[in-house]
Amino acid sequence: MTSDLRHCLRCDRGYSPTWRPQRYCSRNCAADARRVERVRQCACGGTFTAKRAHQRHCSLACASRWGRPLHMHSCANCGAQFETRTAIRRFCSRRCGLKSRPARRIRSCEQCDQPYASVDSRQRFCSPECGYLSKRALIGPLCPNWRAAGQGITATSVFEFADILAVRRMWATSSSISSPWSPSSAAI
Repeated sequence: MTSDLRHCLRCDRGYSPTWRPQRYCSRNCAADARRVERVRQCACGGTFTAKRAHQRHCSLACASRWGRPLHMHSCANCGAQFETRTAIRRFCSRRCGLKSRPARRIRSCEQCDQPYASVDSRQRFCSPECGYLSKRALIGPLCPNWRAAGQGITATSVFEFADILAVRRMWATSSSISSPWSPSSAAI
């Protein structure tokens, strides 16, 4: 490497660089150059010492007064006018936001025909168990693509499994009777 003499960008002292992009004579000069100027001018006209690198205002009161501009919006639910500092706010209050949510519709489960309430129009089953049973019901001879002859899976074994899940659901909803699957009722 040639010994060309450079000048430090911070202290203007001459130095011989040890690597090509070097701009400061020492690590201390480089660290001092990276430090942020902490004394700043606030929008209110006063000066302050910043505690954080991105702090722009001397206090929360100045930040709320001189920060983001105010936007006038009308509530999407009740139509009332309100001021906000965010441009995307649609409702004047949390109550109006909750009132504008879509209503829950009463639907019928495709597996057990029980009624259930749902917001999502794609939901087809009342519970994960019914969804699982509907998928499992197409195992064996009931499935149009069944090729597993001789593997021991029959339509009766699928329906036995469905009965076991129904009994477990009954035990889970009844609190007065202890379940045979709970650890407290283990065989002695």
